[in-house]
Amino acid sequence: MGWPFFGETLHWLVQGSRFHSSRRERYGTVFKTHLLGRPVIRVSGAENVRTILLGEHRLVRSQWPQSAHILLGSHTLLGAVGEPHRRRRKGIRARDQLHQHLEGAISEKLHEDKAAEPGDALELIIHSARELGHEPSMQELKRRKFLQMKRRKYGFIYKTHLFGRPTVRVMGADNVRRILLGEHRLVSVHWPASVRTILGSGCLSNLHDSSHKQRKKVIMRAFSREALECYVPVITEEVGSSLEQWLSCGERGLLVYPEVKRLMFRIAMRILLGCEPQLAGDGDAEQQLVEAFEEMTRNLFSLPIDVPFSGLYRGMKARNLIHARIEQNIRAKICGLRASEAGRGCKDALQLLIEHSWERGERLDMQALKQSSTELLFGGHETTASAATSLITYLGLYPHVLQKVREELKSKGLLCKSNQDNKLDMEILEQLKYIGCVIKETLRLNPPVPGGFRVALKTFELNGYQIPKGWNVIYSICDTHDVAEIFTNKEEFNPDRFMLPHPEDASRFSFIPFGGGLRSCVGKEFAKILLKIFTVELARHCDWQLLNGPPTMKTSPTVYPVDNLPARFTHFHGEI
Repeated sequence: MGWPFFGETLHWLVQGSRFHSSRRERYGTVFKTHLLGRPVIRVSGAENVRTILLGEHRLVRSQWPQSAHILLGSHTLLGAVGEPHRRRRKGIRARDQLHQHLEGAISEKLHEDKAAEPGDALELIIHSARELGHEPSMQELKRRKFLQMKRRKYGFIYKTHLFGRPTVRVMGADNVRRILLGEHRLVSVHWPASVRTILGSGCLSNLHDSSHKQRKKVIMRAFSREALECYVPVITEEVGSSLEQWLSCGERGLLVYPEVKRLMFRIAMRILLGCEPQLAGDGDAEQQLVEAFEEMTRNLFSLPIDVPFSGLYRGMKARNLIHARIEQNIRAKICGLRASEAGRGCKDALQLLIEHSWERGERLDMQALKQSSTELLFGGHETTASAATSLITYLGLYPHVLQKVREELKSKGLLCKSNQDNKLDMEILEQLKYIGCVIKETLRLNPPVPGGFRVALKTFELNGYQIPKGWNVIYSICDTHDVAEIFTNKEEFNPDRFMLPHPEDASRFSFIPFGGGLRSCVGKEFAKILLKIFTVELARHCDWQLLNGPPTMKTSPTVYPVDNLPARFTHFHGEI
């Protein structure tokens, strides 16, 4: 365990060119050494290397260091040997051929007569983008074409693999209805191991049966109509403050998505955790917390390998920083409640959870409170930021829709220059039907969360397909919206479609941006009110221009624009 293990390995990792050349000069083109605790023969020179490379499966086989196998996993192309390697390599070639085929089909569409009417969904996407003066990217078109081909080839239910587990992907209103209403009988919530590890077993998403029902009932009290009425002025104040900053940026513009995330984070801190801005720390501390959430979110869906620099490791490191900051606020909240300083007015979700433990005579579980608070902040700002960014995108791309929004505001007396007589409240917000339709149409085209995870509790049949016990099931929200028969011209942004009544049974599971069944989004009413206030304030105070045109959207794990949506905001003076 002396020089051969430590010395040679150290020099190898440093990889100095002089070290390698000195070894060749001293020992020749073939010599013995030790690397990572194993005897190793180092080979160089064309003839020697030729014998090794052409001797695959006869003389040698692929064998990477153990650390590479642990980090990359045993199911990678590098780790596969023999027939599995051949199959995987063949699959990669087939994928490349498929991409070439997709690019060929898309290129034909792009070079067809631009004046011709669109004949299929892909042509409609290209046609709509060109109407807006934007040439759609090949990456975006390939993804849409790929999903269409998967649906066309395999239907609305098909098997795949995700995070090393057999998974069934489900879409379509009837199929999704069976999954969502089959909670506890056919399926149960089962997020990937990395999500369970990072968010923790004490959060609502990972609870089951009576524990989930009880916790959800407590948190729902924070989203009652009475509570939402209390939140309206807080949301209006925060949105107004942010819009003033955006307008002050002038000609240089700003990146919308990061700014919206900061706005939604402040709102979630105040409303869900009851943390006022002066208690949250200075701007740098707030930015540090926002960045920690971004790091945690980026690594939420990762391989469940906890080693330095892995996604799971980075996600847990960010989560620990968040927990440390949140714990300070929780302890301050508990002290305030015991002193009866925070017992008046509306109760935030964190306060309700603390009081629920006291009512049941339970000892406060700080770890569970930190996990619940982290989940509330994650769900309360990540998804709403995605939806609000999409609203800015669509209203910026479709000025006639923004015009109709302002006409509705004018009809309700909300577009006058003075803000003295047009304060928002729940009654006024509920009257804004068209704005509600704009939000619904935005969530139909760009649902912030693309789907949900379940696991089969028993083997059952779904639309003629057998789903084995223990397999993962993903119900797709975005695909279900894409194939819903109740919507015509599905690629078109048309809020008026929601002004028309749909049969209740037909539309219930054709439009599911908040999921459904026992595990539907606990804060969906809060999200609707928040997005309405955001749209109202945006429309009556701002005009804006998207500097890069229609953005390419990506999911990781929520939907967001890859360019962060650069835009320039100017004052709207109330004239339509």
